[in-house]
Amino acid sequence: MQVSPSQKLASQPSLQIQEIEKIPNLLQKQLIRAVVLQKLAPGKFRIQTNTQTLVLDSNVELFPREELLLKPKRDAGRLSLQLEQRVFSLTDKASSESKFSDAYSVKQFVLENPSSLQENGVSGLLKLLDYVFPGFVWQEKTKMYHWQFADSHAEGYYSRKDELSTFLLEYHSQKLGSVSVAFYWQKETMDDLSLHLKFQNFQFYQLALLSQSLLADLLEKLEMQASQITLLYAKPELETMHKKEWLV
Repeated sequence: MQVSPSQKLASQPSLQIQEIEKIPNLLQKQLIRAVVLQKLAPGKFRIQTNTQTLVLDSNVELFPREELLLKPKRDAGRLSLQLEQRVFSLTDKASSESKFSDAYSVKQFVLENPSSLQENGVSGLLKLLDYVFPGFVWQEKTKMYHWQFADSHAEGYYSRKDELSTFLLEYHSQKLGSVSVAFYWQKETMDDLSLHLKFQNFQFYQLALLSQSLLADLLEKLEMQASQITLLYAKPELETMHKKEWLV
């Protein structure tokens, strides 16, 4: 399913439940996990929770197979659902099998096992990084990157251990929130590449979803094939509440 990137992006998502009789049951829950089943009409979607199917009115585009974490809230006599987290896989795989133990976050892994791109001849990754992040300067001999901008900063790390290559980029902005991008692969051809993007900014996540065809075209242009591409949006306070670093 593709939507034109020119579509206006909602800064404040609003999801409303149509079936009033299901409201009392939902209000008993603090958080609800659901999967988007289908788009019924513009602004109208059917989702599936663990126990029931619901029809929503939404001012943001939702995508079939998208996984949602929702917080119910009574609003002027109606039930609204706040979007706490969204996860979408651009590939057929719904979720990624973790290549890290529970004790390791991606950042901890790459910091403990630093390597340079030159040591491993990762020309394919450099081409991809040049296209996706044209404002950053990449040097093959560097093991850890750091960039400082007027109102933001970014860090990049590359690691290779036990045939697993990992690259992590973290971008932090006071106005736009944080974006984390993780690549990992094992084969030299990189045809088992997994790409994970995590956003704290709701509009960034929406824009990435609406522009997903551009990423597919880019990978095809670079003659690269990703086995997994996952996008995740999570409210900053949700991550603070769980106090867990990102695991893939």
